[in-house]
Amino acid sequence: MCDVVEKLGKSVIQHGKSNDRIYLMKLDKSNYPTIIKDMNAIAGKNEYTKIFAKVPEWAVEGFLEAGFIKEADIPGFYDGVTNVYFCSMFIDYARAFLDSEAKSTVMQNIKLALSKQNKPLRIQKNHSFNIKILTEDDIANLTELYSKVFKSYPFPIFDNDYIKKTMQENIVYFGCLPGK
Repeated sequence: MCDVVEKLGKSVIQHGKSNDRIYLMKLDKSNYPTIIKDMNAIAGKNEYTKIFAKVPEWAVEGFLEAGFIKEADIPGFYDGVTNVYFCSMFIDYARAFLDSEAKSTVMQNIKLALSKQNKPLRIQKNHSFNIKILTEDDIANLTELYSKVFKSYPFPIFDNDYIKKTMQENIVYFGCLPGK
């Protein structure tokens, strides 16, 4: 079973035992800074071991002062102007560390990504493809693809109803199809 996505005030969180954490997906200014205490209360009640937050620049200092640590940032994430920070609070401090196998996998992925850095994308000229915006007619194929690619996922992307809902609400999905 997947974790639940719900409103906390006007903000959006995802939480549950599947990922053993709360994820603040969208912070609304009207919930800041009280949302930090609200998430801590939910984490305590459910015995989650981590709170992960996507925090706009205007709120990051308050999260850091509350005990979160900054793990990453994306400059200009919001409308090409406002930075976003990904911050975590480790309620179970062991959660902050990777075992040697996971660490090795991460290092291999970083090495692979760096080896491809600044290399131009090469598309074979004898192959053509078209990019299209997917519609509700494509949902079954999309969820089938997701189930083949991912063993698990923090959102219910294998569920046709979930994909349909996200299409209707806020997500544009793209597909790559063979050309004519």
